[in-house]
Amino acid sequence: MNLKASRETLNRTILNKGLKAYRAPKKFYISPENIEKRFSFSLQMANKRLKYWKKVIFTDESSFQLMNANGRTLIRRFSNENFEESNFQLTSQGETLMVWGAISSEGVGPLARIDTIEENETTLNGSRYVTLLQRYLLRNYHELKEHKLIFQQDNAPSHRYRGVSEWLEKKEIKKLQ
Repeated sequence: MNLKASRETLNRTILNKGLKAYRAPKKFYISPENIEKRFSFSLQMANKRLKYWKKVIFTDESSFQLMNANGRTLIRRFSNENFEESNFQLTSQGETLMVWGAISSEGVGPLARIDTIEENETTLNGSRYVTLLQRYLLRNYHELKEHKLIFQQDNAPSHRYRGVSEWLEKKEIKKLQ
């Protein structure tokens, strides 16, 4: 039909047809295997003293959606309909920014934009993660080389990449196990 209409016109028309916006429920899935691993890890780490935790540098990546920054996801459905998985829109709307950062008992380190690792690549695979560590980790946390800090990362696929383990071993970086 190739019609042009403003967002307000579209929303008003959708509402007039009986479709209302409802907040989509948040659903996090953790497999039974990962539940067991997390529980086991927590038991192993429960008796560590503050002195130990002050040596750990925690790292992680996070994505920020540049549109719809309030994080709410709305779905359209009729008021007499229940939530159905098929109505939930899983694809991202808008641009995202992914960053990597680290924090220790000494404070926070710089944020590294993932898209600066390799031009126009906004995701983090294993080889890009190695490049990120090479550029930012030891430069900002030289105590890792001296075994004064313990490196922590989660179990993301890019962290499990063989090249990451090889690089950490080559640099003799002590990891949180």
